[in-house]
Amino acid sequence: MPIPFAALLCCLLFAPALRAQRKTELPEAETWLAKPGAQIFDGRPAEAYAQSHLPGATLLPASDSALRRLLAPVPKNTPLLVYGKNDKEGETCAKRLRRAGYRQAQYLDGGIAYWRRNGLPLEGPGGVGMTRAAFDSLLHANGVVLVDFYADWCGYCPPVSASAERLAREHAGALTVIRIDADLHPDLCAWFNVTHFPTLYLYQYGKRVWKQVGFLVHEAIAFKVRRALREEMPELPEEKIMVADPY
Repeated sequence: MPIPFAALLCCLLFAPALRAQRKTELPEAETWLAKPGAQIFDGRPAEAYAQSHLPGATLLPASDSALRRLLAPVPKNTPLLVYGKNDKEGETCAKRLRRAGYRQAQYLDGGIAYWRRNGLPLEGPGGVGMTRAAFDSLLHANGVVLVDFYADWCGYCPPVSASAERLAREHAGALTVIRIDADLHPDLCAWFNVTHFPTLYLYQYGKRVWKQVGFLVHEAIAFKVRRALREEMPELPEEKIMVADPY
């Protein structure tokens, strides 16, 4: 049976509004958290939740069976708020809750990254984030420091980060590696004029001695690090140096 034109027009007109209602803006979220019995969930991995999360947030289980057990005592008409690292992750989690029957589930606009950037409170050991003062103290308290600026959406970042972590293990006690998540610490990226990823900064006793923007093979990164550590290194063969444009 054909859909009446008037009904189709209503769907087209009101569908955007219905979609918009599934996202909660920051001021509304603060009010939500102040309500007794507020239901808020963290949709990020357990490791991220353990480091920092919104006050009173419950970790959203990864498995559907665990999610059903968690939500069993919660009435289906309860408004639920969920957040992720960003909008994409939050929206995915909200859809999952709606599929479980909680039609009023919404996600936090901007995710925890936006919450953190606005200086709002977080619970957990990593709640305060990395401040400029803390960053500077790390640079000056350690001899050789490799700073890895990365972003989860950057395709070249994982292999570069893996190289940094490998070097940290190989030179434990001599090399300090600091990883800076660009989404969680846009202020640090701005302070150090980091606009593309991955970006590596190498410091020697508080002074920057090397900068790399974009992908670089492990051997080339190791060469720079070991030279900063004053280890004897043969010249790197030309064919080993491979660079890719940054994101």
